[in-house]
Amino acid sequence: MSENLTARKEQRSGSTGHSLGDGLSTLSGLAAANSTSWWLADERFRLVVEAIPIALIAADRAGRIDFVNTATEKLFRYRAGELVGQSVEILVPERFRGKHPQHREDFGTTPDPREMGSGCDLYGLRKDGAEIPVEISLIPVQTDQGLIIVSAIIDISERRCAENELIHTYSLLESRVEERTAELNQANQQLNVLNENLDAFVYVAAHDLQEPVRNLVSFATLLRRDLGSELPERAARDLSHITDAAKRMQRLVGDLLRLSQSGKFQHQTAARLANRLRRDRARDP
Repeated sequence: MSENLTARKEQRSGSTGHSLGDGLSTLSGLAAANSTSWWLADERFRLVVEAIPIALIAADRAGRIDFVNTATEKLFRYRAGELVGQSVEILVPERFRGKHPQHREDFGTTPDPREMGSGCDLYGLRKDGAEIPVEISLIPVQTDQGLIIVSAIIDISERRCAENELIHTYSLLESRVEERTAELNQANQQLNVLNENLDAFVYVAAHDLQEPVRNLVSFATLLRRDLGSELPERAARDLSHITDAAKRMQRLVGDLLRLSQSGKFQHQTAARLANRLRRDRARDP
């Protein structure tokens, strides 16, 4: 689950960086047409950059900040004058600063527009020391004064909170499903135990009934044979009812034994037994 969420997050990050990069590439193309301080050369261009609600930082290849827009001041809580002339590492959390200069150098060697740290979690460092999750697109601008790298930075704190909340919700749901599954498994085990006990009871009861019923049929048969014509008509009829009922009981006991030996309760078999009992009761006088 968390892997799927991470994949979707990376897809969104990639698509956002791509569209952002396309827009900034257009801006960088306009800026590259100026041969001097390109961010100050055209007041209209400067107004556009200032109006963009995305933090934009322009730095040279050595990482020295030349320009920041208003959105950068709001995001990192610095005034522009506090950042211009500083190294971009001032905005990088301490634990990442050691490797950042090498990353800058690598980008300067092959300066193609791209998303920074694709697939990785990136963080910026505010003036108050707070870290914020960000997405960064890098746009190289070639000028007669050398390479200028424009970093477009988006604060994704709200998105990260929403993703974490979604992950938390999924985790709770998974936990509940696991708990419910465990409860169902336990109930199923208890049901199996009950069925086993029922099978054992049915077997014992049927086995114990088998012999008395067999004796009843045998003695009724002997009685009819011994008395023969001496039996009054009513007594002979009653003896026939006893014999028939005992034989039906024998069949029912046999069915119960087969049911118990099958190892599981068959609803159709039970229904047939119930119907036979009702028929037998209807035939009894």
